[in-house]
Amino acid sequence: MKLLTRRILILILCVALPCGALAQSVAPEDPVTHAVFTLSTQIHADGFPPVEAHLKDWEAFLSKLTLTGDLFGTRFLQPDSRVKMEGALNINGDESIPFVYDEYSVYRYVVSPALRNDAVMFNMNVIFEFMLKPFFYLGLPTNYIALLLYPNAAWYLADRYYSPIRDMFDAARTLALDEEADTVSGEITYTVSYEELLQLCATFNAIALEDEVYKRLQRFLDVLLADLYLSEFVLEAMSHFELMLAVADPEREGMKVIESPSGMTCILGGHTIFQKNDVVDGTEIAFALPVPDDYLLSVSYRSQTHGETTDIFVSAAVTQGEDTRLSLSITGDGLPAEGALAGEGTVRFSLDGLELYDVPPPQTFQFAWSRTGTELPYDLSLSLDWLHPETGLPAASVYFEGSLENGDQSALTNTNYSAENFFGLNSVSLNEYKRSWGPSILAYMLPVALEMPIGVIDDVVNFLLDSDILISIAE
Repeated sequence: MKLLTRRILILILCVALPCGALAQSVAPEDPVTHAVFTLSTQIHADGFPPVEAHLKDWEAFLSKLTLTGDLFGTRFLQPDSRVKMEGALNINGDESIPFVYDEYSVYRYVVSPALRNDAVMFNMNVIFEFMLKPFFYLGLPTNYIALLLYPNAAWYLADRYYSPIRDMFDAARTLALDEEADTVSGEITYTVSYEELLQLCATFNAIALEDEVYKRLQRFLDVLLADLYLSEFVLEAMSHFELMLAVADPEREGMKVIESPSGMTCILGGHTIFQKNDVVDGTEIAFALPVPDDYLLSVSYRSQTHGETTDIFVSAAVTQGEDTRLSLSITGDGLPAEGALAGEGTVRFSLDGLELYDVPPPQTFQFAWSRTGTELPYDLSLSLDWLHPETGLPAASVYFEGSLENGDQSALTNTNYSAENFFGLNSVSLNEYKRSWGPSILAYMLPVALEMPIGVIDDVVNFLLDSDILISIAE
């Protein structure tokens, strides 16, 4: 994904999901981004089919709310991220609930007068386990909310798997260059031995088996696959990669790798399991790996740049013989290319397969963006619309307006907080929170409640009653 697309995604996640920190200094080489922004959301009643909710009232209410903030951050979304933000929820442009959000790696702090200026700490290593409880006991989609609240977990796991693969290829490539590289054509051929692949499998197994305290891979799979009840099956497979290797390379010949200026090919057990080709203004990638019980894991990727926009297509599937057990496809049209100043496009997700009890309808998002320059500082505008699958019309939107520039590292000063992990919530701590914060939360929420149309209040109360949340709070 291009730098601008990453920057937009990172800023939206950081400002829309404030919840940070353990002291960690910012290294001098880490660039700091400073953003002063306004974020708002909107419901479009006309974009929904007939429903019981009072959507016109929600549309009117959300039009009064904005989130503003002054944010400094570095290493966004990475496991060692550092973000500090002074923000506020505003009603009709007036500040209503101010807060400070402070993020140090896996620790997040929120401080607000609505909480009597007490620091609330969130240890994100345990957010997945915490958010599964409402999913199982109340039927709420909190598992997916957890993935949005802590995207760093996906980065952490991706890096844990990618880094040893990169190191293995780098070592084999360096050895090939030293011994017999074809410097005329630029093509390099080398073999990664079966023993090296077996050691890589042991490294992968350790990610699942040796993290006994936080069980990060297990918890990630739990929330990601909660609706499918497949997490234990997938975790078992990801704890025994040597079995996959035995199926893919029964003769223990190792993997042959061919690198050229235009691409890369990996052959294992006589089958091409990975191929990357650089084509004109684009890239094509194909991956296919046989695994035990006649399963096949396959991924394909294709990107094409047209002037100032890039189109992508990604598909992933798990097949067993002729049956597709699970498949995912992502299509993106009009994504920003390097150097573009404005554009618009769509992103579409679809999920299918025999493992799904109910195949969800494809989800489509459309976006538009513009910026005033290609290098910081510049102003950035972004709108993101969710199209309802039944009407095809925008039903919910997010709007971002911000001024971005290179920030000063001195803004990321460390603060020592005294707070217990909120995700350790139990009946005792809940009663203490209600006693301590209840009056101040009510006082700060009163202006918000007074702006709510009666239909919004009715929908909120009905939801709290139907989900048993109100009873849980009152007890």
